[in-house]
Amino acid sequence: MNNIGLVLEGGGLRGLYTAGVLDLFLEKGLYSPYVIGVSAGAMNGLSYIAKQKGRNRNITMEFISDPRYVNLRNIFLGKDIFGLDFIFEDISKKYNPFDIRTFNESNQIFKLVCTDINTRKPIYYDKETCKDILKACKASSSLPLINSFVNFDGKKLMDGGLSDPIPYNKAIQDGFINNIVVLTRDIDYKTENIKHKIILKNQYNQYPEFLKTIYKRPEKYDFMLDDIKRYEKNDEFFVIRPSEPINIKIFDSNIKDLMYIYLRGYVDAEKNYENLKQWILKKQK
Repeated sequence: MNNIGLVLEGGGLRGLYTAGVLDLFLEKGLYSPYVIGVSAGAMNGLSYIAKQKGRNRNITMEFISDPRYVNLRNIFLGKDIFGLDFIFEDISKKYNPFDIRTFNESNQIFKLVCTDINTRKPIYYDKETCKDILKACKASSSLPLINSFVNFDGKKLMDGGLSDPIPYNKAIQDGFINNIVVLTRDIDYKTENIKHKIILKNQYNQYPEFLKTIYKRPEKYDFMLDDIKRYEKNDEFFVIRPSEPINIKIFDSNIKDLMYIYLRGYVDAEKNYENLKQWILKKQK
């Protein structure tokens, strides 16, 4: 599998779907030499390379009702709703430690994408040169109106999914023509129009380029989904996507709903696994 990349979409709590897919990969000993993710996809990629099966699922299930993890009251206090400091500091270093040693010792390439709010351009970080991969992942996961931007590497960074929602083009640019792409939307999904434009404009009026990126994301995302279908039809991508729509609210804390998403990913990956193995063998001939 030395010539096949792995591209991981984000999606907030829909990232549990990806967690299920990657846990199946870990069980099967399926390791891609190149992994690139965005937002929740990047978070899942960290645990995948660190070989920490079940970590992302367990974190969500244990802490989803903890006000340090999600706190809607912070809307009225002008504070972050998702506790990214709690996730990337307390959880990752104390409660459910990220195995940074195994991660660093892996020969797998890992990259993630953030958005520079001044230039609206995607910024890519890789584990070999990034001075703090957890902080970069925090920036990639920082959502507009929900989190503050992250000061990192001399830049103001936010959600990588705004500038590069599904970073398959970066994988291709890096030499990985054939890719396994894990999506968190079903095959018929179409993006809704941007909501809360007035609030967004008030919040980010001093970053006009960033606003343009937010407004253009639906069009860009739908184009990418169609483009991925073209690569899939040409047999260059093997796509694992939800076999049914994942309908979950951004702040859903229902454990049964969340576990169902995780299991949906695991089962979909299991059902696709034999076809995936044959596809990988074909690409390595």
